Amino acid sequence: MKRYNLYLDNGVMGAVDSVAQDIGIPRSQIFRHYAEVIASKYLNIAKAMAKILPKKKSAWDDLIGSVHVRNDNDVSFARRPDINYLQD
Repeated sequence: MKRYNLYLDNGVMGAVDSVAQDIGIPRSQIFRHYAEVIASKYLNIAKAMAKILPKKKSAWDDLIGSVHVRNDNDVSFARRPDINYLQD
């Protein structure tokens, strides 16, 4: 378990202290439980959004399928001289 600092308003701390005293548990346990519950809720939201929202595509993904080769020859532009492509 790691230790973290929380900066809360005095009113919130007063309410948490009051609840902790009434039910007889330390306020740190209340914060741990709260963090676990909220984290699981946000995780459920993230999973639901991943199902709905499209995945981010890179610019390279848009180029897939844009080059159509009309013959069965090997297409390796790296093996050809660059001079052929630099001529106007």
